[in-house]
Amino acid sequence: MVLAVSSDSPEKNRSNDLSTFKLKLVSDKDHENARRFASYDDFEDMELHSTILIDREGRVRRKRTGGTPFMKIDYLLGEINRWGGTGQ
Repeated sequence: MVLAVSSDSPEKNRSNDLSTFKLKLVSDKDHENARRFASYDDFEDMELHSTILIDREGRVRRKRTGGTPFMKIDYLLGEINRWGGTGQ
């Protein structure tokens, strides 16, 4: 399963049309999970773009945090397939 996390409210997230993507958009309005994964800068009070690959056992396999979104989808799918995920 692929999750996209947004700080928008659940209501606003429901209004986004992501039907062309195979992902679920979830809300992290208070940045609880962003902080959990070091994807929020408390000093600057700002969200950070993060791409995190987590396996079925909950282990973080890859993580990239930066100022811009990570867009190398083929690389991510290759990593998922390499460690036994489906990549689908």
